[in-house]
Amino acid sequence: MLLAPGDDKAMTASTDWAQISELERELAQCKRQLAQEREHAARLAAENAEALRETKAVLEFTLEAGQIGDWDLDLINDTSRRSLRHDQCFGYDSPIPETEWGIEVFIRHVHPEDRLRVESSLREAVHTLRDWGAEFRVVWPDRSVHWVAARGSIYRTGEGKATRMLGIVLDISAQKQAEAALRASEQVSRGQVEALKSALDALAVETEPERLAGHILRTITEQFAAHSSSQFGKIAFISLIRRKRDFLLPLHVRSGCLGQI
Repeated sequence: MLLAPGDDKAMTASTDWAQISELERELAQCKRQLAQEREHAARLAAENAEALRETKAVLEFTLEAGQIGDWDLDLINDTSRRSLRHDQCFGYDSPIPETEWGIEVFIRHVHPEDRLRVESSLREAVHTLRDWGAEFRVVWPDRSVHWVAARGSIYRTGEGKATRMLGIVLDISAQKQAEAALRASEQVSRGQVEALKSALDALAVETEPERLAGHILRTITEQFAAHSSSQFGKIAFISLIRRKRDFLLPLHVRSGCLGQI
C-alpha cells in the first residue's frame, strides 16, 4: 500500500506520542510507588521512635527506682554524659558539665588506697576491649568516704578501636556497713564459742572450785576483749564481772583471779 506524501510523518508522530504517553504513565506509577514507600517509611520511623521513647522511659524508671546512675564515657575526647544520680554517687547535688568529667577526673575521686587498682583495671578493659567492673571507695567533696560499684561495656569501631564506654554506678555504702557489722558479730560469736570451749576444757581438768572459777572468768574476759569490736561492750562486760565477782569467788582468791580486770 502506498502512502500519500506526509502520511509517514503523521504515523511517526502518532507513534512518538504513544510512547510519550506510556512513559508518562510509567513515571506517574513510579511516583505513586515512591510516595507509598515514603509514607510507609515515615510510619515505621514514627513507630520506632515511639518504641524507643517507651524503652527509654522504662529504662530511666528502672534506674531511678534502683537508685542507679548511668554514664556514657567518650574515650576519644575524655568527656562524658551522665545522669544526675551518677554525679550524686560522687557527692554532687547538681549535674557536672560533660566536658568536666572524664577518666582523669573520675580517678581523682577514687580513694587513694583504691586508686591504682581501679585505674589499672579500667585502662586494661579499654585496651583489651573487655567489660569492666569494680567496687571501690570514693571521696566526696566534703571529704566523707563512700563505697560504689561500677560496671561498663566497651563500644568500638569496625577496626576494633575503643571509642566509648557505657555503664552504671551504684552507691553500696549501706551494704558495706552491713557486711562489716556482720563480720564483727561473727567475731564476737567465735569468741564466745572459744570461751565456752575453754571453760569446758577447764571443767575436765580442774579439780579446785576456786581455781576453776578464776580460770573460767579469765578465759571469758580474754576472749571477749580479743574478739569484740565494741569498746563500750568491753567496758560493760568488765563492769559486770567486777560487780558479780563477790558472788563467784571467795575473798582470798579475788585479787589473784580478777586483779587485772
